[in-house]
Amino acid sequence: GLFSTTLSRLVLLFNGGGDSVLDRLDRYEIALKIWSENVLLGSGIGSFPIHYLGYDSSDYAHNIFLELGSEMGMIGIVSFAFILFYAAFRLQKSIEYKLIPKNTIYCILLITFFLLLNPTSENLIIPLHFPLLLSTG
Repeated sequence: GLFSTTLSRLVLLFNGGGDSVLDRLDRYEIALKIWSENVLLGSGIGSFPIHYLGYDSSDYAHNIFLELGSEMGMIGIVSFAFILFYAAFRLQKSIEYKLIPKNTIYCILLITFFLLLNPTSENLIIPLHFPLLLSTG
């Protein structure tokens, strides 16, 4: 399950990281290279695996910000940051006006934090849309 996977990854991390760390660093390097070549607009949605593997697949950079930067450039990063800040603003207003119980807000923040830092979906659809859902209503 999720707990055993997290535990095994922590053990791997503290024992040198294995090939997984080197693979991720390679992905980060490629994503930064793509982004540096296409700073403003990126190289296009879904283009990371084409640059990384040489063919289209559901592979990703394992870092949502580097993936957004490489595929959507600064426009994507700024848009994503706006969505996150708007969602945070709406949550703050909900706390201020006591529209949502604090425990619910803490759960929302914890889930958002988890999804942003530990994406579990192959294509990051959930982490990209979760803050947008929070900002509505």
